[in-house]
Amino acid sequence: MQVRKYEARTMQEALVMVKQELGPEAIILHAKDNVSSFGLGGQSSVEVTAAVSEETLRKKQLAEKKLNKETLEKFKNSSAASQKKFISKVFDDRQPVKRTSGFSQIPYVDIDDEEEDGASRRGSRPDLNGRSVQEAMNIAVPMQTTFQEKTLDYNQIRQQRRDQLNRRGATQRPVRPSEGISLEEVAKMVQPKATNVSQENEADAMPLEIPEIKESVKNSVRPAIEELELNAKHSAEVTALKDQILQLQKIIADFQKVPQSFITQHPGASEGISYELSAMFEKLTGVGISTENAVEILKLAQEELPKPQLKKQAYIDAWVAKYILANTKTIDGIGNKKYQVFVGPSGQGKTASLVKMASLLSLKMRKKVAILSTDTSRVGVAEQLRIFAQILNVPFAIIQKSSDWAVVEERLGSVDYILVDTPGFQLKTPEEMAIMSQMLPPVASGRAIHYVQSALAKDESAFEIASRYRRFAFEDVIFTNLDETHQHGIIYNFQKKYEVPLHSFGIGPRIPEDIEMATKERMVDLIFKLTKMRKD
Repeated sequence: MQVRKYEARTMQEALVMVKQELGPEAIILHAKDNVSSFGLGGQSSVEVTAAVSEETLRKKQLAEKKLNKETLEKFKNSSAASQKKFISKVFDDRQPVKRTSGFSQIPYVDIDDEEEDGASRRGSRPDLNGRSVQEAMNIAVPMQTTFQEKTLDYNQIRQQRRDQLNRRGATQRPVRPSEGISLEEVAKMVQPKATNVSQENEADAMPLEIPEIKESVKNSVRPAIEELELNAKHSAEVTALKDQILQLQKIIADFQKVPQSFITQHPGASEGISYELSAMFEKLTGVGISTENAVEILKLAQEELPKPQLKKQAYIDAWVAKYILANTKTIDGIGNKKYQVFVGPSGQGKTASLVKMASLLSLKMRKKVAILSTDTSRVGVAEQLRIFAQILNVPFAIIQKSSDWAVVEERLGSVDYILVDTPGFQLKTPEEMAIMSQMLPPVASGRAIHYVQSALAKDESAFEIASRYRRFAFEDVIFTNLDETHQHGIIYNFQKKYEVPLHSFGIGPRIPEDIEMATKERMVDLIFKLTKMRKD
């Protein structure tokens, strides 16, 4: 659920902003009129709080990506009904695409079964599956040798034929086919004219046939020929299969060489964060909260949230928001200490924060205020404060030595608050430490020291300088430049590290409008981006 707050001069302008950013299905949760919400002496405005589901907003954003710049502008200016109809049409037209695998599914076990079945059908035939032609021929050669062993010598057979003819001429008995004589020979023998033929020539011309041996050779050689033909037929498929297997083996071997750290894990996995909390881990670290603090928050969430609630992002968001509310410290009010001292390195916004605070105390809270400067190292700073003091019509003075504080006490005794600007030292040398100590107002009169830190700084550099200023015991922290960054995690990290409350936020360059007192709810707002930072 996306909940956002919009501020405009009229209700019509606010509704247009809601429709353009959240879409036609956004729900208006709350609307109110603000009087002088644009600062001191500003105009009235309308504040609208709207909400939309994550899925609906995501659909709107995806639909807008399909439009070019010109069409997108027309789409945003169209009516809510037209926008809703277009978004529905975009997602109704989307059809799932069926993907097919690029690898052929080869049942290797079926190949083995087929080989076994084929062997059983062939009986005692040799298994030539997967053999080369040369290997098959090596199997067939012994069969040919067996045939040669069974074949009688040709000369011996001729002599046997002559003997048979001689016996037949004497006895004239019929010849049986089992004796190896063909039917043609029998026909010649029964003809009367056959006696004129020479027995020698007849024996030589008679065809030589041994049916038993011929059939045995055919039966022995046929399996080898069949296996060779089958092997040649499937040789291309077998070769392709072997190539695929080799490629897969190479891919697996290369993958095993890849370091395990290369394998992508969900955000926070290396820190022991479960997958259900990975989105929240990414959100917290994305806004600048340190990994250490994010892990501390989410590990506690893993322990306290029931498993069914861990599967729903709304429960996780609510738990983390509640935790931040409970662990964010803010001041109860400005307090009644007379001296309000602003310290910190240069470039963090000390002078601007002092002027904004003086305007708030003088114009809104109707307090008697004076402005002092102890910064004589930078040219023009004291003069700038003098001009602001004249605009606010409040006293101004420059402190050049520690004895000047007695004069201030005497002349400004009736003032409610004295705001003191200090030099922007890095405090890297003992001399800077000594000057800073001498220029601070006396403790007896009551003083509150505010550390001023820009939200644009990185944690490491900010903590390094703040640790040096810690010796002056600052009571709280003021964060500036919130409008110039989307990462506000440093605010939570800083107050967590130094255990000091938040004082106020500088939210823009305008004086005196762009300052607001820090609240816990505003801290949650900055982390979860519930409302936008106002920019005019």
